[in-house]
Amino acid sequence: MGDFNAPIHTVSLGNSLHQKEILLLSGHDLILDALNSYFTLEFIVDLTSLMTELTSEDHSRILVALPEQYANLPDDWIIVPSLREAEDVIEMERIERDLGF
Repeated sequence: MGDFNAPIHTVSLGNSLHQKEILLLSGHDLILDALNSYFTLEFIVDLTSLMTELTSEDHSRILVALPEQYANLPDDWIIVPSLREAEDVIEMERIERDLGF
């Protein structure tokens, strides 16, 4: 059985990524809040690198951003427009993992 009571960590990205600090949370489900970020080319490159390092089948990685922000991001990322929706997606993914999907 999965740990449905495990904390969901929300990280506000701002305009710079603190990859080392974020990677310390890699053993947890993460919400990466980019709502207050400017999606410059440098930010997108750093975010892509971070998301690659955070790839996990055992934990969720959800990016929160508005459609106008994520137009140039990979299609295989899970991107939602609100923190509440990110939490809902993580809950659904936890259920799927628990059921073996």
